[in-house]
Amino acid sequence: MAERCGPVQRVLRLEQASYTIEGIVAIGVFFLLMTLIVQLGFLVLARNIAATSVEAALRKAVVNETAQGAVQAGLERDVRAVVPGATEIVVDISSDPVVMSALVRFKWVPPGPDLVPIMVSIERSVTRVVPP
Repeated sequence: MAERCGPVQRVLRLEQASYTIEGIVAIGVFFLLMTLIVQLGFLVLARNIAATSVEAALRKAVVNETAQGAVQAGLERDVRAVVPGATEIVVDISSDPVVMSALVRFKWVPPGPDLVPIMVSIERSVTRVVPP
């Protein structure tokens, strides 16, 4: 047990070039993971911003008693404005005497390298204001 071994390079007989290849691969994997993490962060941000915009538009429409066609056009315009990269926006508005609901679906292409387009679906409901 008291034997002393030499440096790792002599025991494993590693060549100097293997360090370079491993380093390049590690840097490549790091940048791919960073790209994925950044795009996931942008996805969460884009979805939250769109959801907030949809809910705000529904609340405004309920208070002002806006027509469904105007709400639908406004939601589509708002989502295009607040979510860069949103395409193929579909807005479905349903309304009854108690609740107004909106279902917004869009295809989102994240900024940066185009890994995969993501389908985002947001559904929000707001209770109508009833006078006392």
